[in-house]
Amino acid sequence: MKSPKATLILHLFMLILSCSNSSKNKTEENINDQAMQDSLFINITKLTDQILSVSSSTDTSELLILPITQSCPYCRGKIIDQLVKHDYIIPSNRYLFISSEKGYKTVNSYFIDNGGRLPMNNKQIIVDSFSLCTKYNLADEKPIIYHMAGKKVYKKTTLIPHTIQHELNKFLTLKH
Repeated sequence: MKSPKATLILHLFMLILSCSNSSKNKTEENINDQAMQDSLFINITKLTDQILSVSSSTDTSELLILPITQSCPYCRGKIIDQLVKHDYIIPSNRYLFISSEKGYKTVNSYFIDNGGRLPMNNKQIIVDSFSLCTKYNLADEKPIIYHMAGKKVYKKTTLIPHTIQHELNKFLTLKH
């Protein structure tokens, strides 16, 4: 007969293993449901004021949503740092949507804290001071990259401290 301690340890070990493999730890989600693909694309089109509707009709494109006031300081800092200090640019088929409920001055203050300014003449960067990404259920507390092609969203990547550098390296490119 097993002792109660051994049984408890076995159950705890199994619980830890199941949590480490759970879907909430996955950062990439393939979107296979066509209705969901269409719905997400429509919401992204509303969010970006039709900018992505035109660019995504035939080409692939990506949208990184940064809920700047809700994101963890590490992820927010990494994204801003890459833009301000490391000479990275956003390719023409990718967009950065910075969402805040506090307005331009608050958004710009995060860039100033990292030794730069919010790029104003970059068409790849969209600033939202109404927190519309929450209204359209596209992001809440974590930065998210939506991958699109043919007016459909086919993948969603959630950025977390463990994966953000790798995902940013794929999203941004170095200036030449």
